[in-house]
Amino acid sequence: MKRPDIDGLIRSLHQGVRETPYWSGFLEQLRGMTNAGYASLVFQRSDAGQADISVIRAGDQINDSGSAGAREIASRLNLSYDSLRVNRPYSLEDIVGLDDDRGVEYVRYLRERNIGHAVVLRVGDRQLGNGWLTLGRAGDDFKPWVIAVLKQIAPHLGIAVGTLAELERARMRADIANDAVHRLNFGWVTFDRFGNVVEIDPDIQRLFSGIAILRSCACGLPFPIGLSGHEHKLLDILKDFAVNEHARPRAMHLVQAPWLDMLIVPISYRALSGGSTPVAVGYVHGVVGAADDDKREQLKLLFGLNHSEARLAIALAQGRSITEAAADLSLTVETARNYSKKIYAKTDARGHADLVRILLASVIALT
Repeated sequence: MKRPDIDGLIRSLHQGVRETPYWSGFLEQLRGMTNAGYASLVFQRSDAGQADISVIRAGDQINDSGSAGAREIASRLNLSYDSLRVNRPYSLEDIVGLDDDRGVEYVRYLRERNIGHAVVLRVGDRQLGNGWLTLGRAGDDFKPWVIAVLKQIAPHLGIAVGTLAELERARMRADIANDAVHRLNFGWVTFDRFGNVVEIDPDIQRLFSGIAILRSCACGLPFPIGLSGHEHKLLDILKDFAVNEHARPRAMHLVQAPWLDMLIVPISYRALSGGSTPVAVGYVHGVVGAADDDKREQLKLLFGLNHSEARLAIALAQGRSITEAAADLSLTVETARNYSKKIYAKTDARGHADLVRILLASVIALT
């Protein structure tokens, strides 16, 4: 027998966290190496219900409801996959007695899906959640060397599952932070020392492309036509940041209407690998936020304003005077003044300026 390529299998396993779906190449390679008809990875979060699982498969296809169905049957038979020892391969005979009447339903379920023999390997822990690697085949049972291969890769699979768990937590934190930034009407763009754009927020990119007076400068960032001095100013700032990561942030005005400005901040973190190294991030402000009707609903809930009061409060918070807001909302100035007094009372504001401060400091700024 040809010696199995364990090193290649382990490389594929660690690369699997970058695949879509995860570990699809690893499962296919393992299935081919062991001559299995079916290979799968099943994951269950530590706080998940019995049927709340994620399945990645290679080889013979099984109905999507199959794995949940198998676990429901196993639960009825008191076959606890959760109790399997971590990193130890189990045969089907180890999990359920094939001659036991209680296991007949479970075995029939598997054989109807061309799984006459199976090997199951559990990985993970209570913090990461559980994972099970399963190989199945219809013909002869798996040879002892297959069990040996699984024992060799088990620690690596556990490490890869832990890595994925950390990546997913980091991704969730990044998504939450990114959502907060967007709700505050900010976006971002990073630059290398030569003024090239390294990465750009997709929402900011779409905003730039929709403003006719902007053009792309040599560095890749759009600036108003005729304001080439902005480009030179940006390049001077980036040259300074490249040698002085503790330099003070710099502000730049980009567009008057719609208003866009940018705060350029040096980046002190330097990655160990990758392509172009960003030396600065530009926080672009002025992206249009949520629709005013969303803000109105939040104002009504937060301060007890009625619909008309909430409409006026938004207009005042946008810098309009009572007279301007009344005209925009088709109100008389006297009606707008009466509404404003009720708004000030309900928000504990001491006047127009204080109302703006209160609303900007509240969660309304996130809508």
